[in-house]
Amino acid sequence: MDTTSTLTAAVAEFTKEITKDADSPAKVPTRHANPVVAFIIGLAIILLASILNAAGLNLTKLDHVSAIDLI
Repeated sequence: MDTTSTLTAAVAEFTKEITKDADSPAKVPTRHANPVVAFIIGLAIILLASILNAAGLNLTKLDHVSAIDLI
């Protein structure tokens, strides 16, 4: 019976610690971004990636054209 009461006390203490941590505010605050700002940032990233991709393809094309001119 002594083991059972010790186990019960340990479980109760552990449960109290868990619920205490759950009730406390989060250490890292949750950020609620404005959806319009998030959309604009996402659109800017996509457009920049597309422009850089097109520039890279154009450089590759120019490299192939200049290599053909050398032959």
